Amino acid sequence: MGGVGGAAGRAQARAAARQQGYGGGAQGYGGGGMQGAMQGGMPGGMQGGMQGGMPATDGQLTARVNFLEQSNQQRDANISEVMARDDAARREASEARAREETLRRQFTDFEARLQQEMMDLGRQVGDQDTQGEIERIDANQEDLTRRIEFLEESVGAEMPEGGPRPGPYMPQASSPEEREEIENKFVDGFVKTYADIKKEYGFDGIDIDVESSLSTPLLSAFRKIFKKLHAQGELVSMAPESPILDPGNPVYEGEDPGAGAHNSYTPLVDTSIINHVSWVAPQLYNDLIPFGEDPAKYVESLNAGHKIEWDGKLLEIKVPANKMVLGHPATPAAAPARKPPEWQADPEKLAAKYKETPALMATKGVMTWSVGHDYSNGWAWVKAMKTIWDD
Repeated sequence: MGGVGGAAGRAQARAAARQQGYGGGAQGYGGGGMQGAMQGGMPGGMQGGMQGGMPATDGQLTARVNFLEQSNQQRDANISEVMARDDAARREASEARAREETLRRQFTDFEARLQQEMMDLGRQVGDQDTQGEIERIDANQEDLTRRIEFLEESVGAEMPEGGPRPGPYMPQASSPEEREEIENKFVDGFVKTYADIKKEYGFDGIDIDVESSLSTPLLSAFRKIFKKLHAQGELVSMAPESPILDPGNPVYEGEDPGAGAHNSYTPLVDTSIINHVSWVAPQLYNDLIPFGEDPAKYVESLNAGHKIEWDGKLLEIKVPANKMVLGHPATPAAAPARKPPEWQADPEKLAAKYKETPALMATKGVMTWSVGHDYSNGWAWVKAMKTIWDD
């Protein structure tokens, strides 16, 4: 009996406790009493569920919104930082590729010229005179090196921090007046040194082939140089790579050549300067030919009057066909950065394409990279090109 009575007593006590708990919850619902009742009479899992399901206060909602906004801002900042690093890395890689390609072409050209000189040497002199001729070539090379150093000193081309750069260097100006002073020093030094070299070697003009580091002050200086030399009756030409003279395309069709490189030559050929330029010879061998490898459309685009903003001015690009000289590879090996299309790789097919294309026939002529490559191929390129306008 005692055992039964004890069990009954304990059951009654639990019932009373439950009744008291639920009652407390009902009485205190608005002020958290419900929560206390649940804590007393329900498992912990149910307790968490009930607490999570209650409406959040205005302060809690504001805190959550602020947290989400801060998280979004941090995420956007992280994305921007990653994109900036990626852009910087791509620019550095592009500049490195450009420097590598320039050095590769220079080395290839040097090899071809050296081979040409040695073969000419073998034909022109006997074995007993070979050493003397080699010494003469070395002396000429040393003289040329001295003249290059003198040219750099005359035009104020200081060595930038970190070593030489791919193109001419001009110090950064701190004001428009200082920029004008730096430009004029460069221009006067360039023109004077050219006159000295012309007097000794008989040159009749200059050709610009700067493939990177074309800053706005340097471009402005070249414009002044063009006008001065043209006024003296000198020839002025240039050989830009296709992506740095392609005003018909808002972006480069192939691999991004790097920030600031696309269309960087346009200030040297716009309508305000083109009359001081003898001809423009775009390189159609280092990069893709614009407009899907269509040279005729490229020629037409250069004369279409496209507008380009530069140095606070709106330039119009309208290069006459009779000032265009398209550059082609003499052999496929002369275009290591790309595979030339079939019509360009074969000199005979290139000549045929010109003859059947009025836009190409209207141009001033053709240019090749390089004579050394064509020499090694039995002058096949030169022989084929001579037939274009001779027929």
